[in-house]
Amino acid sequence: MQLLRPFQSEGRDYLFNGSTHGLLSLDRVGRAVVDYHMQHGGADPETIRAALSSRFTATELDAALLEITEEGVFGAAPAGPPAPTRQLPLSTMVLHVAQDCNLSCTYCYADEGQYGGPKKLITAETASQSLDFLLASTNDKVHVTFFGGEPMMNWPVMEQVILEGEIKAKALGKKIDFSFTTNATLLTEERVDFLSEHRVGVSVSMDGPPDIHDANRPYKNSGGMGSYAMIEPKVKMLLARHKTRPVGCRVTVMHDRADVVRIFDHLYEMGFAEVGLSPVTSPSDSIFLHPHEMDQVLAGLKILAERTLQHALKDEFIGFSNITNLWQELHAGLRKTYACGAGLGLLSVSVDGKIYLCHRFNGVEGFQFGDLGAGVDWEALQPFMAKVHVDAKEPCSTCWAKHVCGGGCYYEALTRLGDATVSNSHYCSFVQAWIDIGLETYARLWEGNPDFFDKLAPRKPMEAVWPGGKE
Repeated sequence: MQLLRPFQSEGRDYLFNGSTHGLLSLDRVGRAVVDYHMQHGGADPETIRAALSSRFTATELDAALLEITEEGVFGAAPAGPPAPTRQLPLSTMVLHVAQDCNLSCTYCYADEGQYGGPKKLITAETASQSLDFLLASTNDKVHVTFFGGEPMMNWPVMEQVILEGEIKAKALGKKIDFSFTTNATLLTEERVDFLSEHRVGVSVSMDGPPDIHDANRPYKNSGGMGSYAMIEPKVKMLLARHKTRPVGCRVTVMHDRADVVRIFDHLYEMGFAEVGLSPVTSPSDSIFLHPHEMDQVLAGLKILAERTLQHALKDEFIGFSNITNLWQELHAGLRKTYACGAGLGLLSVSVDGKIYLCHRFNGVEGFQFGDLGAGVDWEALQPFMAKVHVDAKEPCSTCWAKHVCGGGCYYEALTRLGDATVSNSHYCSFVQAWIDIGLETYARLWEGNPDFFDKLAPRKPMEAVWPGGKE
């Protein structure tokens, strides 16, 4: 049986086929057909025709059944791509250049950037080895994401990797690009000009107005001194000088500071091209979002989605990346069988050259899958990837939203539920409600200004999305 989600938008009925990512507008006959099909265990067309013949004419039923059949509703659900049986070519490397940070964020999963280990910076030699490891991939286009801690605490090596990477990639006939997320404390005009010249993507971690940001992101060993006053002028300088790529903002939303509309408005008014909001990852009651706060957040996200839609209907772009990313995925028919690219085309390299599933698992026992000397340990990685395939998880395998959600972040599952291979069941209702908002607004934009999707298509979505994304 297909994974179907009927919904309404401005009084009109639609059907989202979660198996194919098809979207169908339904008249009253079509809605009756779909309802009967779903309420009677996947009834076939002839059974439906007989059951509804007293309510609708044969012509009406024939037309509705034909349209719904062509959407694939009555056939077996198509299988998504299976778990890989061989290592996929690496396309993205998250390179930990600094296992250290100058802030002490209250929610930091990386233990103030140290990942439970000593402070350490990657050496120029290990960074160069990492670059060669990535460029040995068969992919013609590769990407390096610098990570920490605060990556700019090792600026000389970042600079070296960018310059060396461009030279080596050109010699191999490949394209390479770079990005990173920063707390903005170490930005200078000279560094920003370098980043702009080399088209390096920059996202800033910033959590909203001063009261929220300073409570979340104080300086280390400062007695709780906030960082907002220091970074605000640096962020404005970054936004003014970095002209080659849009600069986005990544927000972590946590307990007692969940006014997402206020947070978004403050940051977007600063001039960021996009703002993406992600939930905190923590097992602590004092940090994670409680159920009533999740409801509050969802209401706020709905307000922002509606605002973004109203501007899109007028052909105006607002960079609320949570909804624009979701619209892009729905429009492209993207069917996820995994939550993200970790272990597929993306892997992480630590400061000491160890290979991990992703940046969030850096230093976590059981999630190292090789090193720069030996390469990727596919024999260890493959069983994990088989377990986290969305069809291997419950209740994911029968959920209508599974190919939009992908099952949720593995690190989130490990932190909250103790097992990286299970679904993020604590977020299921929230995720489904958010996707419903995405479908409803998508349908209205599809009806009101379908050309707007062509404007979204060339954009590369921000990495920070909620839900199902990366932090």
